[in-house]
Amino acid sequence: MPESFRWATWSPSGLSSSLGCYLTAVTTKHRIVFYEHPDNGQSRWIPTLDLTKDIYKHVKSTDESAMDIDEKAAALAPSDEEDDEEEEDDEEENESSDDQKESNPKKLNSQFQFKNIDEMKRFQTLYCAWTSKIIVDPLAEMPGVLALSHKSGHVTIWSYSRRHGLAFITEFRPTNNYVNLLQWSKWKISGNTYTAYLMASSNSGEVYLSSFTITVNADAKGQVHIYSPIVKKLFTWFKDSPSIPILLTTWDDFSDDGSTLKLVVSKGISILTAFLKIESDSAEMIGDWHRYIPEDTSMGLSSASWTTDGEYLQAFTHEGQGLVLNTKESTISLNLPRSCALTDILLHKYKFQCMEIESKAEEDAINPNIDIVPIMWGTANSYSSLYTAIAFTMKPVIDISNRSNSVFDTYMGFILQSTREETETLEMLCKNIEKCIKDPNYIFTYPIKNIIHEALEYVANDESVDTIFTWLSTVGSLMKDTHRKPRDPNTLTKNIYSDTTSAAAMTMCTVKLVLKYFELPKMINEDLRKWCAMARKITRENYADSVLQFAIEREDEDFREFDEDDIMVIQLICDDALIEGNVSSYLLDTIRNVHDKLESCFPDLGPYDDLLAEIDRASQFSKTTEPSEKVIGREHCPICQDMIMPSRGTFASCTSGHTWEKCCMTMRVLSTPSARKCTSCNSKSLQPGSLDFIRLPNNNPEHMSFTDTILLKCQKCIFCGSDLIDINAL
Repeated sequence: MPESFRWATWSPSGLSSSLGCYLTAVTTKHRIVFYEHPDNGQSRWIPTLDLTKDIYKHVKSTDESAMDIDEKAAALAPSDEEDDEEEEDDEEENESSDDQKESNPKKLNSQFQFKNIDEMKRFQTLYCAWTSKIIVDPLAEMPGVLALSHKSGHVTIWSYSRRHGLAFITEFRPTNNYVNLLQWSKWKISGNTYTAYLMASSNSGEVYLSSFTITVNADAKGQVHIYSPIVKKLFTWFKDSPSIPILLTTWDDFSDDGSTLKLVVSKGISILTAFLKIESDSAEMIGDWHRYIPEDTSMGLSSASWTTDGEYLQAFTHEGQGLVLNTKESTISLNLPRSCALTDILLHKYKFQCMEIESKAEEDAINPNIDIVPIMWGTANSYSSLYTAIAFTMKPVIDISNRSNSVFDTYMGFILQSTREETETLEMLCKNIEKCIKDPNYIFTYPIKNIIHEALEYVANDESVDTIFTWLSTVGSLMKDTHRKPRDPNTLTKNIYSDTTSAAAMTMCTVKLVLKYFELPKMINEDLRKWCAMARKITRENYADSVLQFAIEREDEDFREFDEDDIMVIQLICDDALIEGNVSSYLLDTIRNVHDKLESCFPDLGPYDDLLAEIDRASQFSKTTEPSEKVIGREHCPICQDMIMPSRGTFASCTSGHTWEKCCMTMRVLSTPSARKCTSCNSKSLQPGSLDFIRLPNNNPEHMSFTDTILLKCQKCIFCGSDLIDINAL
């Protein structure tokens, strides 16, 4: 039988080699495969990691005697239900003695051999679930935690980061039956102690809740270390209810320092909810489970998600019906108006799809007397739950095709969860983007592209020009915040990316990249052009000011440790800022201080009259006027050794005509293949250490240069805040 997927889910963002998400799939042959989308123009997702061998090594290295008493008891107890594969194994087991079973290893394939059935079951993975990212420090790495369920009833927990790869953390055994579903809560954080709650279910019908606690620290190099994992089994429910759970979902307010945890289980056609109060080391259940039974389904739910901060549970049945359930007052009940509105939207989508099917089908293949019904396979919400992606099939009630020809297409569609007339939607989008931009960790911890894409998809497709103008004005107004916070000379990274004005400007640069795929009114295009010009100026000046302040705030003794390459980079950054014209007064003051610092600490490399002359010229001409004299060159062409003249834009040329791309951070030419590229705007910069082989002979190789310090601390694009990726990895 060909291998197919059993379950698939998304990892947290930033874990893949292209700094995106992994699509993590569990196959019918119990393999765990990570897929990613390469940033090279290909449309196909490719498998990049296979964790199956890691799981096999773990199973073979784990001593059965190391299990705790509960695990040993569970291991000795018989399983309630077995699938066809297990029944065949049991028949073989009954035909041989225990000695024969040990002397004849079980084989899953040519790669994996097992001593017995129990060991094989510990290896066979059924389900996977990721936690949200572990954010100890927004400037450090952000690993994710992956839980895997197995046929033996074990749950193994692993960590994954781009720097360290996969690492085993711990395992526990909530049941001796198959663990068929897993669902994590968010992290509840207390200092450096992180706790997440894992809901699991088995094919015996039971549901389990366990707490998973770790101690997390980040070292000076930005590496995150996970210590002291503790798993506590808190609750076991539905021991006398044999119907198998088909869906689990949770909601919590832990990110707002709350203590509420909501659980939802779909068993058969029943939807059950429970409410828990989570305190430091305890979990208290409020009341009992509440049950709701939908009237129009015989197969139960296919998916469910939370909306309006956990007030409503939005559910979809396998038959394609939409349900909205109230869960605010520790109960569950049907919200009939919202449910009818959601179902009407779905019916409109199904009818439209039927019309498309009929228009593409051959005339003699259409049978108007056959009814077509939807089958809902699954859904997923956008960041603010404004859009819902649905996967469904339109299937005839009576299939008259031969079995070999009975193939039905699965369609992907998107539904808007609110009407265009609802003014609250625009207000929500504006408040969301304002809240995000004002968060100092916005650039490092938020899914920026998701937030912007969702908002622009709504505002740019609205018939009213006022809708998109209002949203863009919200971002634009945050760029005009003239109040500049005092800079910390020791935190260059935060000075560049965490300032509200620069974060808003980076957002506007990303908006420009997204809106090029939309047809906008002329008036909006003109306003957008002005906002984007302002954003570009803000990001460049904020970067230059942050780097130069970082340099001149050093003690004179440390400043004198700068080598000639470092001094060149400082002057190139000053040149790049001054040649643009219309320079802000605060940046002119900073550059004057740079001149004074250079003259004081490096008098032998002076005089620096050219820098003073540039400052005077920049103070006199506007951004639409060229300077009266050209800025002098400072770097030599790698080919002919002629002087490279500073210029606006991303390219620079020497006096002999050789043209080079410039590093957007150091302003040096990109004469080495060791470079990084922004995943959104394609701006390029040097890799830290990439200039070591061309450094001047008088430089000291025993300490990190100022240039490399800048490149190391600039972890994101300085224009749009997107991730940087090695161009050689594309």
